Amino acid sequence: MKTTRLVAALAVVVGLFIWSIREKFEDTAQVHGPPYGNTASEARKIINIMSPTMLSSIKKQAGVKSETLTDVDAVTIVYGNATNSSPIAQIMSDFYWQVYKSATSTISLAQVNNFMKTRTDTWVLANISDTRDFLSRYFIQGQNGAAQSGYLDALNTVWGQAEIKSANTHAPVSAPTTEPAPVSNTVTIVSYVAIGISAVAILAVVVTLLLPPRNVL
Repeated sequence: MKTTRLVAALAVVVGLFIWSIREKFEDTAQVHGPPYGNTASEARKIINIMSPTMLSSIKKQAGVKSETLTDVDAVTIVYGNATNSSPIAQIMSDFYWQVYKSATSTISLAQVNNFMKTRTDTWVLANISDTRDFLSRYFIQGQNGAAQSGYLDALNTVWGQAEIKSANTHAPVSAPTTEPAPVSNTVTIVSYVAIGISAVAILAVVVTLLLPPRNVL
């Protein structure tokens, strides 16, 4: 009985561990979490993937009337300002946390469609098609370069090291042989002399130890 309970407890622990390290998508240069469009350069990148009809609609929503967008206009459209939050930043944040960040496999258009069914935002409902395409361009196309975390990283590391090890097991290329440098005759003579002196010194010590002690008057 105790053994059964122990096995069950271990199974639960292992299951929770596997669940905790499952693959997720991490932020990259192409796809990242909020905030969105809080700087002019970031806002312009996001605007560049909007369709013309979506941009026109969000400009109207944000109260931006100029044809040539200033940096302030770009930030207002995507991020919002002190008096008006942008539906773009909001829906991107919601999709990031609800779908992208928790994904354990490649995000599909079906997931985008299911996400869109849950939206109640007035502006989003009026621009369903454009918003769906916008999210698909940012998250689905951008996820191809997304970094993976969790157990697949470990597997990639293991298999990568295995490949490196396999590549290194091929027969090594023999290094070119080089002729040893000639030994100087002077060095050889000095070596022999040093060895001879050492041998004489050792012999003297041995002889001294073997001689009987002398009587001291």
